[in-house]
Amino acid sequence: MKKNLLAISILISLMCVAAVSAQPPIPIPTPFPTPVRTVNDARDLSRSSTEISDQNILLGADYDNDRTFRRLSPIDLSKAARQKIKLSREEKTLYKEIAEAGDLNILKMFSAPQCAENRLVLNARDEKCAAAADLLRVSFYSFLIGYYGETIGDFRILEDTLIAGNGKYIHGFLVNLGETEIGRVGRESAEVLSLKNYPAAAASAEESRQRSDLEKGFSYQDLQISSSQKLRANHVYLMRLVSYSSKNDPASIYNKDALYVFKVSDLNADGMAVILWRKLFQKNAPRLKNE
Repeated sequence: MKKNLLAISILISLMCVAAVSAQPPIPIPTPFPTPVRTVNDARDLSRSSTEISDQNILLGADYDNDRTFRRLSPIDLSKAARQKIKLSREEKTLYKEIAEAGDLNILKMFSAPQCAENRLVLNARDEKCAAAADLLRVSFYSFLIGYYGETIGDFRILEDTLIAGNGKYIHGFLVNLGETEIGRVGRESAEVLSLKNYPAAAASAEESRQRSDLEKGFSYQDLQISSSQKLRANHVYLMRLVSYSSKNDPASIYNKDALYVFKVSDLNADGMAVILWRKLFQKNAPRLKNE
């Protein structure tokens, strides 16, 4: 009897192994952007009315084998992008000593062409855009998280324009301080304290008004504040990022309020800029009341 049970048990085990072996292998997703995918239908993911067709490239995403849409990790940078964000020998010589003396971080970013204005969709029919596809991800950077990527970026360079915030969840306040020494801008500087003390929104309706004000630009205590500023070589900028979350979402990472000072080099011939920056403050942002 025991021998029969053992034989039956072995037979069942062999059948299970055979069934598993017959299953097709699980496909391993191809990292972005090799190859760059085009899409036919992703209208629900577009952030604007831009028509998405097989002539457009959807950034930051790829198709699985079952044709469903998936988001990619922000660490998926192309080889070309990884090479571009490295400091050259000449840049290390030029900037490293300055950075160490001023306790500054060094960041390299790509200036995206104007045709990449939409965060997610790139017109592949535009030769300039198509040629820049591998580098577009490093035209976005998240100072709050500390990495590149259009889905997490709270700062970007678009042609000759600096843009802070992501439009809805993260508000960006930019102030151009002109050609000055970045080392003189500290935590107790008048401009820094003015920008730091500007009241953040506390309710959803107030957040919407604030977003609109930032897009148009406004004055506050002798500061000209907006969510975008022209890139001026060797100018020093202040940037405040207020990352809101709802009071109904206590687990959200988005409730940071941070202030930075940075200086931008001129754009290189390859569209790359070197940014020297330092964080001055960080605190918790308000959790918005739904009113």
